[in-house]
Amino acid sequence: MLSKSPEDVLIREADGTLKDAATRAHVFILSRSAFRSLQNTLYDKFTDAASLILYDMGEGYGGKLASGLLKRGLSLEETIKEVERLGYLAGWGREHFRILENAHAECVVKNSMFSLERKGLANSCFFLAGVFGGIWSAMHNNQQFFAKELECTVSGYDHCRFAIEERKLPNR
Repeated sequence: MLSKSPEDVLIREADGTLKDAATRAHVFILSRSAFRSLQNTLYDKFTDAASLILYDMGEGYGGKLASGLLKRGLSLEETIKEVERLGYLAGWGREHFRILENAHAECVVKNSMFSLERKGLANSCFFLAGVFGGIWSAMHNNQQFFAKELECTVSGYDHCRFAIEERKLPNR
């Protein structure tokens, strides 16, 4: 069951820090409009490379998040449920993972916080895709996984859908 009050989710320390009640991690709150401003700045400065930067940022974050959960001794299934719960509590939207064959997965997100319309982009949740790729890689002993957004609300869908698959590296 999800927490019902902010006091169950966040703890305000006397020194002004804000902590996640579940993980005790030092956190901050970022509005959607602030994230849009950050994203737009990246696109204005780096054009198409901004999508890669956002993905890489998410991938690093997701890997760290999953590693921390796994250190708590959670099983793969428990880790997935905890990621869904933490994403919901963090305001990312409602995530639902489904494990497929060969450790592949898909995730559907309703009301994605990261779904921000930008001219010329059919998909926009590059940060969240990176989070999912990083989480999946960490949960599978750092075997490399990649998440790709297949459907996005900016293209008219009522959800965002991601495929998470093993990253195929070129033969050398």
